[in-house]
Amino acid sequence: MQCVEFEEIVHDLDRPGTHGVSLRERALAHAESCAHCARLLTETESLDQALHAIATTEGEQEAPAWVESALLREFRDAKTGAAGSSMRCQVRAVTASGTAVW
Repeated sequence: MQCVEFEEIVHDLDRPGTHGVSLRERALAHAESCAHCARLLTETESLDQALHAIATTEGEQEAPAWVESALLREFRDAKTGAAGSSMRCQVRAVTASGTAVW
């Protein structure tokens, strides 16, 4: 597996029904031998845990409709590369949603 492919599927490694699940073993093997992808995997896992914690503690609250639109736009832009680093974009989106809820 190459870094480009890893970066495309890293967010789907634990999501059933996605292409990432079927490539999980190859992706983890690649991350063991690539410091860049290992760091990306760690950041992704950390982000997933933070989002899960927020969902657990704030699950009953609803953010304003504009937050969903903004998040979807940011994720779409990150997927196409228009918004720069996808991790930086996700952190920015999560921060925006967190401030909107609190």
